Amino acid sequence: MARPTLTSDRHRVHRIVFRLTSSEYECLLEQALQLGHRVNELARMLVISSLEVGEDERTLDPAFVTGLNYIGHNLNQITKRMHMTGRLSPSLTALCERIEALIDEATAKEFN
Repeated sequence: MARPTLTSDRHRVHRIVFRLTSSEYECLLEQALQLGHRVNELARMLVISSLEVGEDERTLDPAFVTGLNYIGHNLNQITKRMHMTGRLSPSLTALCERIEALIDEATAKEFN
């Protein structure tokens, strides 16, 4: 008896190739053996399961996003004024760098 034909949504036609270091492969192999799968099956399952999560579980604090939005509006107003007058405040670059540092710090805390 012939194998049943797969529906178009189950037919695998795309190939993704990536390389692993020896230590990465050994880790994946060990997990695959523990779960009773082949290495490529486990890699496929891990990728597909990460895609099926839907919404990202990691979310930023709404108050942080609101505050960041206000900062963005203020920077937009400063930029508009700078284009109108042709003058740039010397402290603006330092302020932007400080804002970037605060954003990096907040997202690092939020996502770790």
